[in-house]
Amino acid sequence: MVVSFQANRYKIRLEDENGINYKMDHTLPQAIKFNHAEGFAAFGGTTTMPSMTGYITYGKIYLRRVIRWDEPSQKATDGRKHFMAAREELDNSCRSDTKELLALTRKYTALLDRWKQKRSCAKGFISYIHSTRDRSNNPVCRLYADLKHHKLDRLHSVLKSHVATSGFVDRYILAGRLRQNVSQDIQERGLAALQDAFALLRAASCWNDTEAGYMLYALTTAGIATKRNINKANQYLYRGVMQGDRYSLMALANKYYYSLDGFPTDIEVAFGYFYYVAYMSQADRDLHSSSHVSVEHIRLIDEAMLAAQVDEGSDWYMWLIHQAQRGVVNASQDLARFYYWGTNGLRRNMQAALEYYKKAAQTKDPEALYNYGILHMKGHGTKKDLGKAMGYIAESAAHGNPAALATIGWHALINEKNMTKAAAYLQKATKMGNPEAANNLGYMYDAGLIPGHPASKVIAYHYYRISAVGGNLDAGINTLPCYMLGSPVEERNPQLAADWARYVAEQTPSIGVQLRTALDAFRSHNWEASLIYYILLAEMGLEVGNFNSAYLCEQHQV
Repeated sequence: MVVSFQANRYKIRLEDENGINYKMDHTLPQAIKFNHAEGFAAFGGTTTMPSMTGYITYGKIYLRRVIRWDEPSQKATDGRKHFMAAREELDNSCRSDTKELLALTRKYTALLDRWKQKRSCAKGFISYIHSTRDRSNNPVCRLYADLKHHKLDRLHSVLKSHVATSGFVDRYILAGRLRQNVSQDIQERGLAALQDAFALLRAASCWNDTEAGYMLYALTTAGIATKRNINKANQYLYRGVMQGDRYSLMALANKYYYSLDGFPTDIEVAFGYFYYVAYMSQADRDLHSSSHVSVEHIRLIDEAMLAAQVDEGSDWYMWLIHQAQRGVVNASQDLARFYYWGTNGLRRNMQAALEYYKKAAQTKDPEALYNYGILHMKGHGTKKDLGKAMGYIAESAAHGNPAALATIGWHALINEKNMTKAAAYLQKATKMGNPEAANNLGYMYDAGLIPGHPASKVIAYHYYRISAVGGNLDAGINTLPCYMLGSPVEERNPQLAADWARYVAEQTPSIGVQLRTALDAFRSHNWEASLIYYILLAEMGLEVGNFNSAYLCEQHQV
């Protein structure tokens, strides 16, 4: 890609990997003046226009000279060739592996079909399907005899099991099973599981399982159970980034933030990747998947936080159950919150959360009434019922609960389209310190929805900032462009923008799952498995991942 500026014109010339050229010429109303020592030039999309898809491997600035689109510097050409060669090697490996895997699954499917038709191999095939690692004495179907001693034995074991249970091959489902098989083995055998995990992870990555690709990147970067190879690791990383993988995006942002592995320090680029993950985390949080958990950054030396983890069946858990049955509101609220968010060691369970919020709401506690209403509003653990939900929320608001007042304001804004009512409730809740109300009030000023007031980004930003400081992550995302680009009320501050974007991005639910997996392994005294998962987190740049990895190495000699 060559971009040239001359007076009020700029030209872009692109050549794709197939040698096809694209040309774009644009004329601006006035001449462009640049200071090559200050500021930044961004190549990519905006919040309203998508970006191009590709890789930027090397860039060079020419002053007072416009070069032809077909004469980039030799270094740029060599860099592109080196990058493309590495990528081509990975792609060829994937094509080869995919071809072999498809051939194998066809053989497994043929075996299954023949067994179903009771034509041959029935006893031997069934024994083979249910066999474990040691199959030396198992009967073998003649059609499989040539594959008996294949070097990718474990990979084939998962393949045949998938075909036997599913009856067909769905590469996306199979990719997930391959990665899950590795994760389960890590939990059982720790570092020893990695000796034969790479074949499974490579197969899963080739079939677009982004988590498997990220594991390959992190293990290859750290040199765990394989030779450390940054160039190869980065190819796995780039593929994950192009697929929008949250872990890969965080890892690449971290490289630019701290100038790791030969990457230049570039706060603006780091911000872009952090911002993307932060922005996408909104949808992840709104989904409130039962497979997600709360994001808890816990150091392994924090005895108070470790003690606060609840296990079903533990003494503390049983004590909370006992107190809730006695009608203690706080116990019911705690259990409901743990189950709803998946925090303090418990997994999300919407039905259990609903029951405990209901028990607490029966005492007419304002917070419990509000939370019980929210579950009915969102349809979590029960059928969605907006009328019933607003009844409980209104009862909570009558007791002066600011969260309930904010929700009534939101309901008036979104559902009733009553802007006067919405503004009144949101302003009241904001004065009482509710951050969600401040964020929605900022939106109303931003969109010009306040009756009698024109749209004002300055006032909107004021409320967004109040909300963000109060802990509202959505408001934090709304303030990021102001920090990065500057505004009438905020000087441009890329460092603050990147730091805040990183903080919001680290709250994404999928990162919470990795944190919980690592912590659970530690609490089970499975030091090696815990170390592996904390290393995955460390490569994303999470402080708790780096700290806990070092702690495990130092204290437990892993």
